[in-house]
Amino acid sequence: MLLYRIAPYSSAAADSSQPGHPSYLHKPAQGYGRVDNAGIYDVWYLSRTEAGAVGEVFARYTEWQEVMFDFRAIAGARYALHTYSVHDDCKIIDLDDAQALVDVGLRPTQVVTRNRTVTQRWAQKLYNQTTMTGMAWDGVQWWSRHHSDWPVLGLWRTAPTYVRTSELSMAHSAVVDAAGTLNRRTK
Repeated sequence: MLLYRIAPYSSAAADSSQPGHPSYLHKPAQGYGRVDNAGIYDVWYLSRTEAGAVGEVFARYTEWQEVMFDFRAIAGARYALHTYSVHDDCKIIDLDDAQALVDVGLRPTQVVTRNRTVTQRWAQKLYNQTTMTGMAWDGVQWWSRHHSDWPVLGLWRTAPTYVRTSELSMAHSAVVDAAGTLNRRTK
């Protein structure tokens, strides 16, 4: 299955240990996200849709313009759309499935709350839990708070395999789609 994320890209980043590389995971930032549990596992945040990946990062802006793709913390870097793959049999629990919520004892409000203490607690519980087959969950999926049709996920046991990078612009189809879905003005 293909998954997407928006992250800084720099052609000068030679390998995954360098910021700006598509496979770089910013570990100092681990601990602030919805399903983070720093010191226990690292998380790859991804989207099942290209537009969802764009929307997750840029939804906070009311007007979208080319300059928002600049990433000034790394010389010459810009945000880009990175595509990754994971095996189709990757064990991802879908919290948009009512039965899955019942099975793990969660309410929808606990999934969407912005209270990181709550979401990180249930994420650690899921990380420690095993599936009916005795296998541990590789990650968790829920719906984007920006648009419910955008499934987003966090992978903690399976690192995605890098496939390709697309440069972002206001004309990129994922940007156009996300801007339209979120009703954002574009320049």
